[in-house]
Amino acid sequence: MPRILKNYFLMIRWQSLRMKVILPFFVIIQIMVGIGTIIGFSYIIPNIDVSTALFIATGGPALTLMAIGLVLVPEMIAEDKEKGIFEYLWSLPISRLVFLLADLTIWTLATLPGVVLSLLVGSLYYEFQMNISILIVPAFLLVAATSIVIGYAVAYASPKAQITFLICNVVIYSLFLFSPINYPIERLPSVLIAVHRILPIKYMADLIRGNLTNLPVGNIGIAFVIVLGWFILCFFITYKIISRRR
Repeated sequence: MPRILKNYFLMIRWQSLRMKVILPFFVIIQIMVGIGTIIGFSYIIPNIDVSTALFIATGGPALTLMAIGLVLVPEMIAEDKEKGIFEYLWSLPISRLVFLLADLTIWTLATLPGVVLSLLVGSLYYEFQMNISILIVPAFLLVAATSIVIGYAVAYASPKAQITFLICNVVIYSLFLFSPINYPIERLPSVLIAVHRILPIKYMADLIRGNLTNLPVGNIGIAFVIVLGWFILCFFITYKIISRRR
């Protein structure tokens, strides 16, 4: 166990040093996306009522978490695959599970500054007081980690970087326009409602919103179970894929 922990922290250090130029830009971009989403929707929707303001103010951070994990992370992995970086990593005497956990830790921690600032800006901009639950920390961590491992599964399973980029482009448009993150799911057509009852996106937004406000979002316990299920499934898929790579 001590050796595994040592390798885990060494891998975190190695990955942090490798991305020391990218990570600051990453944090800045996610802050801009989160705050921009919150303020931008106020221009699109005039005369925002309290309920809509709460949806937008909590939807911005949720959208930031999902966009990073489902779009930015897989694009960076696809680029690293093209450069052959993983061929070097797989040659190291370090468990691939340790690498996966270390990488997941870095990306999860990197998402938190933008989320916190987005929430502060949203509460000040729309002048509402958050009703923070003690479950908000595990909810944030689970949503961030699940988004990232789904992105991992897409990137590692994709045979070409171009395919990953295309998938990410579809995902980002779907998140902004056709996902119940900044508005209630009832506004969607019945077909999309049925799809979102299976996908984790609605439940990830519910976890954030339900632990920050008094808005009715359904059963939080069920949301935790479904999002956790997606995390376990995609983590297992990713680990199986990288375990077969030589």
